Amino acid sequence: MITLPSPWTLHFLPVVASTSDEAKKHLTEGDIILADEQTNGRGRLGNTWQSLKGNLFCSWVILHKDIGNPALLSFISALSLGDTFSDLFPKLYYTYKWPNDVLVNGKKISGILLEQEDNPARSIIGMGVNLSVSPNGQTRYPATSLHDEGIETSTPEFLPVYFTHFSANLAELRQNGFGLLKNRWLAKVEKIGTDIEVRLANRTLIGVFKGLDDNGYLLFLPEGSKDTQTISAGEVFYR
Repeated sequence: MITLPSPWTLHFLPVVASTSDEAKKHLTEGDIILADEQTNGRGRLGNTWQSLKGNLFCSWVILHKDIGNPALLSFISALSLGDTFSDLFPKLYYTYKWPNDVLVNGKKISGILLEQEDNPARSIIGMGVNLSVSPNGQTRYPATSLHDEGIETSTPEFLPVYFTHFSANLAELRQNGFGLLKNRWLAKVEKIGTDIEVRLANRTLIGVFKGLDDNGYLLFLPEGSKDTQTISAGEVFYR
């Protein structure tokens, strides 16, 4: 039995192709699709997400009312995951990586996918968290699970705490904007002021990670340039 804080409503399906596709069938904010198994999970930038049984897979709908830039919802999702780790596992070392990755001891532990739709204007947030198993074989970034890090937990323990924090962070965004949330994210991110690699759709850039702007876009000083650029979408790799 999973009890979630108001106004969240849980819809459990044992097996789905994609929790995000199922969430799109729900028009109201607060509906969460949870599955034990996902057969066609997907990640950002066309990447696949290995949906291994024993891990957490869920998606939910957020309306764009009072959000400003909907892309900021990816930061809210990641921050809420970090808050959940701090609450449940206070000794766990985690950091953020732009735009929405959460790393545990330098390894990726979650995937967050943000998809936007109109009529109504809303986002579908899909999240996978490696609770029990980390992906096998080659991944684009080193991966881990809470089990690999010596922590045993379950979806019934994890999910209510996550949505308590998500509710608070979403309310902060709607009422006060991104400022405080941005500062909290920057306080737990690595590599500011150092060289990183940013992979775009058609090229790879190397340069200095300078921070975030108020839309959550990456502030980046390319190698050999004197002018900071703003990057709205891409994938960061640490050097």
